[in-house]
Amino acid sequence: IKNSTITGNSGAPASGRVSLTTHAISGAAAIVAVIDFLVNAKESTQHLLADGDPAIYGLTGKWIASHGTLNIAIHPEWFGHDQTINYMTNGFFLRPDGNHLYPQFFHLLPALLAVGDWFDGTRGLLHLNMAIGGFAVLAVYAFATRLMRPIWALAATVTLSMTLPQVFFSRDTFSEIPSQRLVFAGLALLYDTFGTRCKRPGSYGFLAALTLGGSTMVRIEAFAYIPPTLAAIVVLALVVAKDDERRAARVRV
Repeated sequence: IKNSTITGNSGAPASGRVSLTTHAISGAAAIVAVIDFLVNAKESTQHLLADGDPAIYGLTGKWIASHGTLNIAIHPEWFGHDQTINYMTNGFFLRPDGNHLYPQFFHLLPALLAVGDWFDGTRGLLHLNMAIGGFAVLAVYAFATRLMRPIWALAATVTLSMTLPQVFFSRDTFSEIPSQRLVFAGLALLYDTFGTRCKRPGSYGFLAALTLGGSTMVRIEAFAYIPPTLAAIVVLALVVAKDDERRAARVRV
């Protein structure tokens, strides 16, 4: 949020000083994110029956919080090593050793959910994705300010927070929300890396790579959508930087 008021297409004057209006709009975006979290947390699901992706993430996070490992012991000796018993279930597969189950999907979200469980038990685990959803809304706002005026970026952010897909995925332990947060934050940082006002492009580029790369630890399709997205944002940033140089040249003349 702080960065969105300094760089990009935020409406700041050429001197780099940011108007009070821009600060106020960024503050409003932060308030929208807080409201997004509070409303969704109040209506959050309690999805712990392994009948779909959210429950698998949640149960895996619960196991990590209490056992510190992804290997789930099944103790076949408790059942007399009965070879007719199938221990596999939705989202959990038998390891080659025959004594442990292993959860499917990538495990960044379950690891984060485990942190929520450490702080506030099952309630913390179930509410953590709502908090990530609030930060995801802020990340969208931050990126939008690079492309449009802050007031329109705020309007887009408010609209996003009220859309059914955003609400639905935020109220359960879906991995789309942390992926959204990482992708849009990374795109904003990458855009700034090529901006003419960026004084530390190396640092911004490193953070952008770290953030976008982190999304590949959340969802496997990140490997498919990140390369073309990166190419598009680099081209866009270079075009904007060229326009900034032309405007600066006209000012000097």
